[in-house]
Amino acid sequence: MEWTQAQREDILNLYQNLRVTDTRDGLDWMGYHHYGSMSADMRPLWRTRAAGFAKTARYIPYDRPRPDVTGEAYTEWSNWYYGHVCIYPWMAEIQKYDFPVIDMSNLAVGLMGSNNTM
Repeated sequence: MEWTQAQREDILNLYQNLRVTDTRDGLDWMGYHHYGSMSADMRPLWRTRAAGFAKTARYIPYDRPRPDVTGEAYTEWSNWYYGHVCIYPWMAEIQKYDFPVIDMSNLAVGLMGSNNTM
């Protein structure tokens, strides 16, 4: 569903005075007991308040051999990998108030480097 920027702002205004627990209780009330919760292991880097729309994507793990190289050879392979395999086509769709959320397919690795998260 595509919403106008004004419609997105109207929705955010409805949530501006709610706590996360209020929203969670509302989901429970509607029967969504097992939806919308994050892992209890996730913690904010600092205390803040933010509201927005989740822009979700799923990372599919690379299943081909990785070269056993270092230095410039690794840089060359890495540039190929991030230019042709691990691409982010969904980034062009991110709008004001969106929060990228990536399903990492149970991998404990960092996918979004500093340049991408800026």
